[in-house]
Amino acid sequence: MASTNNRDPRLNAQKRPPSRSPDGSTSSAKRHAGPSQLSNTLTLDSPSGNGIAPTASMSPTRVESSTSAVEKFFEATIQAADLRIQLRSAQTESNKADREFQALQDKFDRFPAIKEQKTTARTRASEKVGRIQQRINDQMPEQRHILSSLASLLDQSNVNTAIGQEVHGLKLQLSQFQGVRTSLSSLESRMDALKNGAKGLTQSDSTAALEPRLKTLENQPQTAPAGAHGLQEKLKELETRLRSSNAKATSDVTSRIVKLETALSNAAEATTSLRKQMEITSPAARHAEDSSRLTIIESRIRQMEDDSVSDRDQIIEHVDQEVATLRGVVDSTLQASKTALKKDVSDELNVTKNGLRAEVSDELLAIKSQFAEASKIQNQNAAAINDCLERMQKLEAADDLTSRSALSSLQQTMKDLQEKLQKLEDEKLSSATRSTPAGNSSVWQPVLPDNEDELSDGAQPNGIGAAGGSANMISRLREEVEMLKGVTTQHTRVINNLTTDEIVRQMVDQMSAMYPEARNFQTAANDLRLKVSSAHELLGTLNEHIKRTVGDVSELAQRIPELQATLGEEVRKLQVDIAGLARRTEQHDSALDESQTRLQTMDRLAAANKILLEGAQATKEKLKTVASLQEQLLRLRELYVKSSDKSNESDSGTQHGGIV
Repeated sequence: MASTNNRDPRLNAQKRPPSRSPDGSTSSAKRHAGPSQLSNTLTLDSPSGNGIAPTASMSPTRVESSTSAVEKFFEATIQAADLRIQLRSAQTESNKADREFQALQDKFDRFPAIKEQKTTARTRASEKVGRIQQRINDQMPEQRHILSSLASLLDQSNVNTAIGQEVHGLKLQLSQFQGVRTSLSSLESRMDALKNGAKGLTQSDSTAALEPRLKTLENQPQTAPAGAHGLQEKLKELETRLRSSNAKATSDVTSRIVKLETALSNAAEATTSLRKQMEITSPAARHAEDSSRLTIIESRIRQMEDDSVSDRDQIIEHVDQEVATLRGVVDSTLQASKTALKKDVSDELNVTKNGLRAEVSDELLAIKSQFAEASKIQNQNAAAINDCLERMQKLEAADDLTSRSALSSLQQTMKDLQEKLQKLEDEKLSSATRSTPAGNSSVWQPVLPDNEDELSDGAQPNGIGAAGGSANMISRLREEVEMLKGVTTQHTRVINNLTTDEIVRQMVDQMSAMYPEARNFQTAANDLRLKVSSAHELLGTLNEHIKRTVGDVSELAQRIPELQATLGEEVRKLQVDIAGLARRTEQHDSALDESQTRLQTMDRLAAANKILLEGAQATKEKLKTVASLQEQLLRLRELYVKSSDKSNESDSGTQHGGIV
């Protein structure tokens, strides 16, 4: 029975080591001292010739070694489970670090600090996984050694000692009960330790494990607070149901133990009645009746053992069903919470996407409206430029027409003046012709110079004769001719000057008479110059306005790629945000999975704890019943021995009296 109980995985799953006392020894050993010594000293002292072996199946050292081996096995199992949980958590952190590293890898060139941080986190997570795996590999030889020692102890526990033929069945039952008592006493100590550990787990570990997750779920805006609150309510409801199921299982076990106590009380009453009958009946009849009674008691003990085993199996099955039901409820609750969380996250993602799309569309509409306004302004400027060009063309045409008309009028005036000059020359020639003598003979009148008297007076004193007077006359005439030529040239020059001034004066007078507006030509020219300068200024202003418009258009043209780049950057940021939300959703899923795993672990520990507590309680009651039954059996055997001795003495006395 001890080996069977130790091999049952439902009773030994995920056990904790026994609590330690201040002096360093295990508290289970101290608690084992009383029951173990009592169980080891509990023997059946049989008289000579009966061949009844002692009921203890193992020595104290063997019991202690088996208990330490089982404790080592439990410690190794708990350490292995703890390392597996740590490895799973480390692998989750490593995968998270890898995902973050891959997601932000394209930004490492621009942000070296982020690259260093993510690389360090990734390296730290991988090193942590490696350290945990190394610890697992280091503990494997020790676990193999513990398993081999436990297997050898289990093999040794299967060896039965030699017992007598007469009480073999009773000895087997008593040894089994003794083994059950020993194992159950150790299980009782283990249950106390597990109870303390479970209390510590319920108040510290589970709270420390769940509160950060719940706070994280409450603090994050993407999560569903209502879902987390509902999950807490579901967990409280599950704890209430677990307590009710445990209370129900305890009540079932209590009712069954009451039945066993009733059966034991009936057996005690039967033993009492048997004792009374033994006092009345003869030794042979009492011997036969005692044998039958012992057989009945043995069968009842076996039946009680079978009932206890069946009750234990039923309790385990019932607890397994309750745990399965609770696990199903927890799974459904977690699945509903996960679904609600995913729905809320997807809704928030859709709202964010729609908001970003609306903002992008508004910005695009604003850009389009600005572009339309710029195009409108450009068209207005182009229309103004065309209008100015048309006005310039009109002004140039008017200026050209005015200058041409003025030039033509001047040309006509010049022609008129030339004609008048020609008439004056003709009149002068005609007047000169009328003043000449008839026969067209030239009349030369000498022009005497100012020193004519001196010349004439000087000639006479020279004493020139009649012969020389003719030669002097010819030279004098030549000189006079030359002088007359010079005078004629001078007079011609004076006449020409007088004629030119007269012509100019007459021409001006004629032009003033013919063209009275010619006097205002300078004023009109100044006005035209002012108009042309104002037109040039207007053209310069228009050119500057056109340049500004072209600059605005070019700036808009340059700004459009920037806006497109900004839009692309916003789209990339939106994609990064969506990827971050997806990663956070995955993190929430992994956190929910981890919470579910820890809840399942807690459920298994709580179920194992409850089962072991209930089994220990039931075992205590059974041990009490077995102890009372053993006492009754001892008393019954003593009565049987005494009755046998008395019958032998009476038989020997009868034979002796016959001989006498």
